[in-house]
Amino acid sequence: MKGNLSSWMTILPVNRKILTWFVLTILIALAGMAAVTYQSREGPGVTGDSVYYVIGARNILSGNGYSRYSGGWEPIPITGFPPVFSILLAGAGFFGGDLFESSRIINILLFGANIFLAGLLTFRNTRTIVPAIISSLLIMASASMIHYHSWVMTEGLFIFITLLSLFTLVRYFETDKLLYLVITGLLMTASTLTRYVGLASVGMAGLGILLLSRLGWKKRLVHIVILGLVSVTPFILWLYRNSVVSNSLVNRQIVFHFMSRDLVLGFISEAVSWFAPRILNLPRLLDAALFLIFAGVIPLLFIITEVKHGVLRKDLAWQGFKILPFLILLFIPTYVILLVLNTTLLDASTSLTATHRYLLPIYVMMVIMLTCMVYRLVANKSSGVKITSLVIAVFLIGFFLSESISSLRGPVKDMGYTDLKHSWTSVVGTLNQIDSSRLFISDNVELFYFLAGRPAYAFPISYDNYTQQERQDYNLQIAKAKNRLEQGAIIVLFYPEEGQKKALDQLGVETLYEFPQAIFYHLPGK
Repeated sequence: MKGNLSSWMTILPVNRKILTWFVLTILIALAGMAAVTYQSREGPGVTGDSVYYVIGARNILSGNGYSRYSGGWEPIPITGFPPVFSILLAGAGFFGGDLFESSRIINILLFGANIFLAGLLTFRNTRTIVPAIISSLLIMASASMIHYHSWVMTEGLFIFITLLSLFTLVRYFETDKLLYLVITGLLMTASTLTRYVGLASVGMAGLGILLLSRLGWKKRLVHIVILGLVSVTPFILWLYRNSVVSNSLVNRQIVFHFMSRDLVLGFISEAVSWFAPRILNLPRLLDAALFLIFAGVIPLLFIITEVKHGVLRKDLAWQGFKILPFLILLFIPTYVILLVLNTTLLDASTSLTATHRYLLPIYVMMVIMLTCMVYRLVANKSSGVKITSLVIAVFLIGFFLSESISSLRGPVKDMGYTDLKHSWTSVVGTLNQIDSSRLFISDNVELFYFLAGRPAYAFPISYDNYTQQERQDYNLQIAKAKNRLEQGAIIVLFYPEEGQKKALDQLGVETLYEFPQAIFYHLPGK
């Protein structure tokens, strides 16, 4: 039968078609949730950021507000991390249980929800089952999506709220109703207070209203102002709170520094792997060509096709979620710009491994956008073109699944602090044996807290990796550490470095316990 590959689906009664899509998508979401459950079977992945989210939640439950602990259990307001994820954890913790395990369950559910939302957005745009299922499968099969939904991190929640806000924003464009605009603004507030880069959604919405709305210019400007007031005002109030409690907006100094060549290549390599899976080990030139085709040529052809057919000029242009790919086209560069600003102005210590995590929202958006675009481009083409596009999608899904299954089959690894807690039995045992009244000083207070279940003061440092500058308060840090050592504090250094020897000599400490992974120091006689 001539026509769309999935035309046999489109002739089904509408309710039956929706039910078919719904059941298939739920099964895919359940498969994804099972993968995350299995990946985190020995506990969720934990890093320093994870510890702050959990401590923040515990202090919210304890009535101390959104704060962390200093070495003597003194609550100190958290300003470097937005609060929504910790608030969610606190809500789960209200019913009891370990917060790390609560986070694991939350992220398992969020992965299923994100798979479903990706399929829903695609289904609403294409009105066809096959592309919607392809979107859900590409999200479910991604090794990075499975991996980072297995951690105590904000990516799952951020993607979930962003997709929800995208859904309500499209409904606003379809109806021009302020109710949807206000709901979108509130969701974008939650997104920004989950990850500060959520401001990209606000930028996308503002540009979308300005460039794509059917309203007159006066109404467009009024709606942009309303969106800004709803979505940005709570963020500004949050920054004001931070400045009041700590004299810092986001616990960072604004200092410009260029992104390293390795970091830039890391971001590029991750993005290229979405279209040229690493498992294929293709030549770099072919990798680059595939990336340019998917990320450049297809969107360009889509825009030309839509303009040619006058979609942007029709009064009913945005019915049926037709605006969705255009909004995502606005989101992606806005997100990238904010990511570059964060890396060059606020965080000079961004690691290569962080590139996978930071680009996850773009991966999800690219999947939805390209699936919708390709469906539109091949809708009136020959069966050969349609079959080719379907085969390419199936191959990508297959390669991603192969990578994910290979990872799941092996032993649990690369889960951050969780791996260390399971393997550093001697270090953890020694920490548990030391009198709980003793103070501690450590070069990694987040890891120390996770291993010991108690806080530590920070070990003196002369150089700040975040700002790439010398610390002006180094001597004050040494003086405070000496005073704590006089009170019986113990220093715990994980994988001590040569650069720490100067501070140890100044403090006059000697070794108390020594392990391959950590060395304990104290003042003689204390």
